[in-house]
Amino acid sequence: MPRTMKYISLGIVLLMIVFQFWIVLNEQRTPSSSEWSRSFPSNVPAGDYAKIGSVPNEKGYAISLLNFKKMDLLQCSEEMQCTNTWSKSEVDPYKNTWSDGDTTYFITKDDSFIHSTSDDGDTEISPNVENFSKSDQTLVYWLTDQQVMIQQDDNQPVTYKTEFPIYTTLIADEHVFVVTQNIQKNLYIVLDGTNDFKELFQFRLSPNESISTMLISSDYGIPGKYRLLLDMSKSSGGSITKVIRDMSFDLSEHQTADMSKLTFVDRNSDSNLFNVRNVFLQDDKTGTKITFSALMYDSYGEIVNKVFTGNYDDLVIEADAVTKKGDAYINPIFVNDGTIAYFRLDGDKKHLMYSSSSDAKIAQSADGLKGDVKESLFTLISLVFNGLVLILLSITWLIPTLILGYGTLSLLNKLYKPYAYTVAFYVNTIALVVSQLVLFNTLFNSEQIVSKAPYLTEAWHVSVVIIISGLLSILPVLLTRTKVNDDNFNMLILYTSGINLVCLFFLLGPYFL
Repeated sequence: MPRTMKYISLGIVLLMIVFQFWIVLNEQRTPSSSEWSRSFPSNVPAGDYAKIGSVPNEKGYAISLLNFKKMDLLQCSEEMQCTNTWSKSEVDPYKNTWSDGDTTYFITKDDSFIHSTSDDGDTEISPNVENFSKSDQTLVYWLTDQQVMIQQDDNQPVTYKTEFPIYTTLIADEHVFVVTQNIQKNLYIVLDGTNDFKELFQFRLSPNESISTMLISSDYGIPGKYRLLLDMSKSSGGSITKVIRDMSFDLSEHQTADMSKLTFVDRNSDSNLFNVRNVFLQDDKTGTKITFSALMYDSYGEIVNKVFTGNYDDLVIEADAVTKKGDAYINPIFVNDGTIAYFRLDGDKKHLMYSSSSDAKIAQSADGLKGDVKESLFTLISLVFNGLVLILLSITWLIPTLILGYGTLSLLNKLYKPYAYTVAFYVNTIALVVSQLVLFNTLFNSEQIVSKAPYLTEAWHVSVVIIISGLLSILPVLLTRTKVNDDNFNMLILYTSGINLVCLFFLLGPYFL
């Protein structure tokens, strides 16, 4: 083989590797959604956090991180650059917490409700407190004896004792709702805590259903209308299924609120989302936003975990992916209208991450982040292993191609044609391409390859790649003007078949499975 041909061959192989690496790197840098940036890390050390909370203040945002041992309060900027303000170890991790940086409310492990300020320290509000809810102007807490206390602004607290145990309290537009539970009947009763605790409606769950989280939001544009969201689990046959249900209601007494199931769809791929969890709602000037983590099937048929966000305005939630596949993300919350914070799982540790909808952060994502090259290299290596299957199946086109090529040579030799080896060589190459076109358009699933390959959009693009691979396989022979004869015929057949297989290995192999 001429030395020039070896250099050209090496150049083709390097070109294939560089092209595929560029494709993978470009995919790595591309956000999951055009509306959101990729994941940015905060400067908060990884920890075994269980909850995350955020309250805006004059300096930025008060971020509370709670684990089963303590509560850390951080003062953070919009880009999640945080400083630790203080830590408290007496906080009950199973109860709610609230802090704006200067004022903090929490419940201790002995059920004492504490109001803490940076100037006066800790002050007990009440003992025997079950839990509490807090908004900008409203504080609601309830005791173990079923008494509920409502404090709004500087008004006198309102006290009420419910008939059944209190399940939770909810606040929407500073309007208070108290939810009680008749445990024996698995019945939930929603009371209007702002208007004399009148009963608004009831709803019942089946014995195999349980509520993980209950959230409320204003029905945007309709005063006095609200939506209750239930993050539920349903057990059946030993398996547990996550279900998100929704109820719309107003402030009239003894109404019937119908329960509907929410459906979640990825806006980019139209794929249905499942195992939706960690739901978080936020009202803004344009309506109610929702964020959550969920599972979906990607183009490879693999189950991937992502954080999503969308508008909570219908029974079908069309959501944009905020994170990319590759890691597990949980507990998303809105820091503000354009920033979502969440945890990235790393073994038993959690890293505080965030995504932004600002143009600057989206542009920064496109320019690349630290670690993109390394991550792309690992991705490329894993994709290349898929091409091994293509190599194993290459026998399906090599055998008929070689039969046709050598059959042509044998026939022409019998006819004593001086150009027998040249004609047989090009017949072999044409047969190679034709057999691949037939196989990829019939036996092999070209549609599946198109769905996975970022640079292919139509099924006929696979045929174009096959033709290009065929041309590249004989390009070194043409450029070096190598004459095909009896001495080099076998070597050139093996050479062109090998170069062709290398091209297919890098161009189609990573997306073959």
